[in-house]
Amino acid sequence: MLSFGTARVNLAEHVGNGLCADSPRVGKRLFEAQERLIERAGWRGTLSRCIFNVLCGGHIILPEACDSIVSAAGNSSWTVRGKFFEFQANGPGGAYPARGSITLVEGDRTPIQRDMPIEAGRIWVLSDTWEADDAVITIIGLNEYKQFQTEEVPIVHGHVESNPTKYSTKEFLKITGIKKPITAGNVTIAHYDPATTDAVILATYAAYETEPDYQTYVVPHGYSSCTVDAVTRMRVLPLVHDDQPMVIQSQAALRLMLKALSSEEGEDTVRAQYFEDKAFKILNEQLAWTEGFDVKIQFDPRVYGGAVPDAG
Repeated sequence: MLSFGTARVNLAEHVGNGLCADSPRVGKRLFEAQERLIERAGWRGTLSRCIFNVLCGGHIILPEACDSIVSAAGNSSWTVRGKFFEFQANGPGGAYPARGSITLVEGDRTPIQRDMPIEAGRIWVLSDTWEADDAVITIIGLNEYKQFQTEEVPIVHGHVESNPTKYSTKEFLKITGIKKPITAGNVTIAHYDPATTDAVILATYAAYETEPDYQTYVVPHGYSSCTVDAVTRMRVLPLVHDDQPMVIQSQAALRLMLKALSSEEGEDTVRAQYFEDKAFKILNEQLAWTEGFDVKIQFDPRVYGGAVPDAG
């Protein structure tokens, strides 16, 4: 699998007029190249399969590496609908989606990975390693009166401060945004009650996440619980660690896209378009092989017990 470390060493010479592999600009350009390439189609490596266990009337929060659900199946096949489907003439109507569909939750992105407790509470922020003394996370949200408020909360070392002494001075009923610096380690935020010392983990952010937001989906009513098997579209994340896998797994396509970006920077649009078209051609050829020339075998594991039936 092509990692960021391998890509930056092999492709740094194609960034601008050629850069050292350790230059921060290499990672930024590779990130931009992936963003441009991923928008056109579901190239090899840009789709992933996720399984979610959910409760009736609950919702799915996608992992930070996933951008959206492309297709899904549960107790039956479900259709992924846009967030305004229930308001359309052919929609189910009402406050909830109809059974047999998954639809985007109103306010379809969230900065946290779990539901907030019902009561407003303080926010405790801890890292799994030592951070700078002045490191803070900005919490944006609503207080118990649903008034907008923000606060910078210090990041503490979780192994040292098991009983927090540093947490938000304000209480938050809802969190609508997070602004975080690039940190040395993974950072966890928790809903904290100083009176009972109860803490509920709301999210854990990777070191490179600076403005986290995650796509959410409503789970239809009608099931006591269910398993959702989903194909998700991958998200291009900032490149920080050498072991991070590249979403675009073709070095040839990335090399051509880097040349296209350099040509754009030099205002040579004809040359930029030439390199970009060649990059997409390589990915298209790669996609044809991975799709098996569009010959697909479909089977129902509920009938065949999870095995492909004997074709003979």
